[in-house]
Amino acid sequence: VDEELTDLDPDADFRDAKNADKKLSARLYMVMTNEAALAQLLGVWNAWKAGGRGKKASPALKLWRPLFVCLRDIRRWEAQDRIEETGIREQWTEDIAIGASSMPVELDLWFRADAETRSSAEGRVRKRVEEIGGRILSTANIPAIAYHAVLAEIPRVEAERILSTTPDVALVLADDLRFLRPTPQVFAPGIIGEVDDMPSAMPPPGDLGSPVVALLDGLPIENHLSLRGRLTVDDPDDFGTTYGLGDRRHGTGMASLILHGDLSSPGPPLTRQLYVRPILRPRVEFTDRREMTPRDQLWVDLIHRAILRMLAGDGDARPTAAGVRIVNFSVGDTYQPFLHSLSPIARLLDWLAWKYRLLFVVSAGNHSSRIKVILRSGEAAPSEVNLFKAIYADHRRRRLLAPAEAINVLTVGAAHEDDAGLFQSPSADQQTLVASDGLPSPISALGRGFRKAVKPDVLAPGGRVVFTRNPGEAVGVAEFERAPGPRVPGQRVACPGKTPGDLSGVEFTIGTSNAAALTTRAAALVLDAVDGLRGVPGSEILATLPPAL
Repeated sequence: VDEELTDLDPDADFRDAKNADKKLSARLYMVMTNEAALAQLLGVWNAWKAGGRGKKASPALKLWRPLFVCLRDIRRWEAQDRIEETGIREQWTEDIAIGASSMPVELDLWFRADAETRSSAEGRVRKRVEEIGGRILSTANIPAIAYHAVLAEIPRVEAERILSTTPDVALVLADDLRFLRPTPQVFAPGIIGEVDDMPSAMPPPGDLGSPVVALLDGLPIENHLSLRGRLTVDDPDDFGTTYGLGDRRHGTGMASLILHGDLSSPGPPLTRQLYVRPILRPRVEFTDRREMTPRDQLWVDLIHRAILRMLAGDGDARPTAAGVRIVNFSVGDTYQPFLHSLSPIARLLDWLAWKYRLLFVVSAGNHSSRIKVILRSGEAAPSEVNLFKAIYADHRRRRLLAPAEAINVLTVGAAHEDDAGLFQSPSADQQTLVASDGLPSPISALGRGFRKAVKPDVLAPGGRVVFTRNPGEAVGVAEFERAPGPRVPGQRVACPGKTPGDLSGVEFTIGTSNAAALTTRAAALVLDAVDGLRGVPGSEILATLPPAL
């Protein structure tokens, strides 16, 4: 297995001779071999470190010398490798802070091609979980993407031991275990303003065609005035029983944008039903009941089952939406920013896109960290050039969120645009910073994808962002953070109403989720236009192309 490493900090042994501060790249090759060969390699390395490098060095050491001079260390895969840079430390720290007594964890196992070997490995991991007082919630293996994982829940005290500097928990030392991953953390985009009523009535739908677009998201308000009669909701996991009407925010907004566009200037509604499969649900442990991924299911498995049910059928049941060719995925995992290798969920989308000839439209992800910018004398706001220089300098904290790094999907970033009209700042401290149309939103994830691929693939309007300048920065440096803002700017979308049972609510939102939803809408309109060409002279070539090309 090889893994590309980028943006490495230089040190005394590993640096660019011409530029000592330059970030570096390398490639690490990991070779899995038998125990005897590994012991021999470690023995030769230890002899090298001990100074046995002279003329009397062993033949083996002389053979390995060209490689050893380039290495910092050779060691076995150990406990710390299983938890570093996975996000598990951050998630468990948050759970401990809110007083959780048990911790969920995704146990990513080394994938074995043989089913019997996989079963044996899973059994050993299951035993270790039970030995520390934990329990298994779910398991999954998907050979097509070399994925084998166990979702477990372990006691808080064991999680704290794992997070210690010298973890000695039998589970984390298991040879079958590759990584401990957090359960995905997916949040809805920030809400800009207060809830209002729809500006005008939506025409009732006529006879709508079968779905070609699927929305994998939160559960929408099916009877909202802008959505009534336009959705086909498939909820086999019965997530709806946990969803109050006021919780149904993100899915409602995304469905609204796909079907109508920005409600500040809506376009013609789509002429087909929108297929909706809930993959988020409210978390009751949070006071705001935020919509997040379920903690009792492996998210990769949930998405896999959702697509199979939709296109191939579930067991003996027929497919629920065999005509779908476009899938909107306006969610991203904040605990899995792209580092070096594709996340399991990205690998899954890549494989499903290829197998079923689907177009996955995926949001790049949002980042709300503060932006530090150098200001010229007398400036109240930075120039656009200096603003984006500052964002680029902070790119390590603004990476793509899984699964936006996937290769066979269309990754959408947010442009700093909307149809909300003129923005009038309520105070001198609040401003939008970006004035030119077409430029990226300052909150949109940007950066290279796998093997330095350019990501995101496209930008689409994601709403203008209001920032507040914080007082007290150093001379010549300003710090801006996203402000809650007034009712505008942003994109107007359907939402829960101001009072219980109100089905006419709208609000202004921003983010790459919106941009992906609008791109999905555009793809659906293109697909309809292409279908309209069938039967005209020369259209025979269309039959040779997959609809989602």
